[in-house]
Amino acid sequence: MVSVSQQHRLYPTSANPTVIVQLNELTKYFPRLANPAADAVSLTLEQGELLALLGPSGCGKTTLLRLIAGFEQPDAGQIAIAGQVVSGDGCWQGPEHRGIGMVFQDYALFPHLTVFDNIAFGLPNTRGKAKMERRRRVVEAIALVGLDGMEQRYPHELSGGQQQRVALARALAPRPLLVLLDEPLSNLDVQVRLRLRQELRAILKKAGTTAIFVTHDQEEALSMADRVGVMNQGCLEQVGTPEELYQHPQSRFVADFVTQANFLPAQRQGNLWHTEIGDFPLTDVEIHQPQDVTTTIDVMLRQEDVQIQPDETSSIVVSDRQFLGRDQRYSLTLPSGKSLSVLASSPVHLPIGARVRVTPQAAHLHGYPHRLA
Repeated sequence: MVSVSQQHRLYPTSANPTVIVQLNELTKYFPRLANPAADAVSLTLEQGELLALLGPSGCGKTTLLRLIAGFEQPDAGQIAIAGQVVSGDGCWQGPEHRGIGMVFQDYALFPHLTVFDNIAFGLPNTRGKAKMERRRRVVEAIALVGLDGMEQRYPHELSGGQQQRVALARALAPRPLLVLLDEPLSNLDVQVRLRLRQELRAILKKAGTTAIFVTHDQEEALSMADRVGVMNQGCLEQVGTPEELYQHPQSRFVADFVTQANFLPAQRQGNLWHTEIGDFPLTDVEIHQPQDVTTTIDVMLRQEDVQIQPDETSSIVVSDRQFLGRDQRYSLTLPSGKSLSVLASSPVHLPIGARVRVTPQAAHLHGYPHRLA
């Protein structure tokens, strides 16, 4: 991990965070899309926060990033940065006037410029003391991202991870109010991406900057961000800490996309919810969107909240097994034909075709309106 000393802090921090980004009912339509790309999105981001916009392709997360940056104009709503309205109420400021740094998915480095010159590109090219300040900022940014000694290299002489750091240093050097990152790690190999997750977070935190990054990778969002906003069809379904989203998903989409959980049909029988793997007390299941619930719901059961044991008398069968290193992911076929995914750390490897007994381990469950298969 990149070590960043206190002297390389680019931005002041405050014990009383101020609001850096305020979105109010932000809406954007594109002519060929039936639904809005951004649908009345409201969001607040405070100084020093790192927010991930998470969602599948086409959900509107990149559109929202471009609206904040000023690359797109909204059809309705308001954007304020550091308390100043930059879009809405008859006001419009272009990207160059918003105090925003941008890291693009392909990094957009100039191949004919060195690392030093790429980072200096966005800074005023002046003389005298101002020129010395320009150089100081570039040197500071290079140290911040851990590229000391590489100042005279060209982009083709760098690894993918090093190129990503140059792009980040270039965005940080002008000392923007906000940094926006569009899928910053998507072009990297898996192992490099895993290592750079925490390095990127460490750099942004040491810089004291406020940042929003877009990703479709759940693990990346949960491990890097202070808060995560989950988007679906242009709507911001839920915003919260990684723990809040994982443990208390407020919609079925969030539960499915963030936790990749199982959903079991359950029928109410007295004071119990009955499923084909067992019964759950009504008080153990938190119902979301209760106005749509009658006597049947879908109970969410995370993959790691299920314990399995060999049982030749059971009608539940292992249909597939994936080795994941420390864990095994089993696909089970229930009597109804429905599939159940289980993440198990047991050293006992159950073969395909084995019959197993299933025991839910979760004390608190979430229920959603029943969805027909």
